[in-house]
Amino acid sequence: MSVQHLETAYTRDAVAESKYTESCKKLISQFKTLKAASAQVVPNIDKFMTEYKMDCKAARHRLLRVGVPATVEYGGASELDKDDQKVLDKHSDTEFLSYGSVCSSARVRSCSDVHHNAELLAA
Repeated sequence: MSVQHLETAYTRDAVAESKYTESCKKLISQFKTLKAASAQVVPNIDKFMTEYKMDCKAARHRLLRVGVPATVEYGGASELDKDDQKVLDKHSDTEFLSYGSVCSSARVRSCSDVHHNAELLAA
């Protein structure tokens, strides 16, 4: 819940950008350490959060999807260290590939629908 509160405070401009970045990096690091240590007990954190009705969308996004502070993800941090840039690049590549898959799926579905509708019209 700390990440959720930190994300909320940052979006409301209640915490300075530098303090947010520093705190968020620390919490992400702690999360990654605990995630690795508890992998056998909790193999799927996303599923665990859903099962136990943990309503913390911002924390889920920051910890499970992105892995870097918002100042790194969207800009605004004065410097990106190399590790942050690698995570951000990986996240961007994953989003691009997901978008490409969705577009390809939509095209296949559209072509299939056109073919199906043509068959219906011909009948």
